[in-house]
Amino acid sequence: MGECPTCGTLVETASDVDSTARQRVPWHFWLAITAAGVYLAWRAIDGIALLF
Repeated sequence: MGECPTCGTLVETASDVDSTARQRVPWHFWLAITAAGVYLAWRAIDGIALLF
């Protein structure tokens, strides 16, 4: 624990926080990754189709 130099209240320092706690990735991140993957796959199929 640390102390605020201005008001003297107790604050947490980075070493006090549990470093093993994992944060979950938001669902809309995975939605964007999936949409980008589908888009790039479609562009690849479309590009290959233009060759023939």
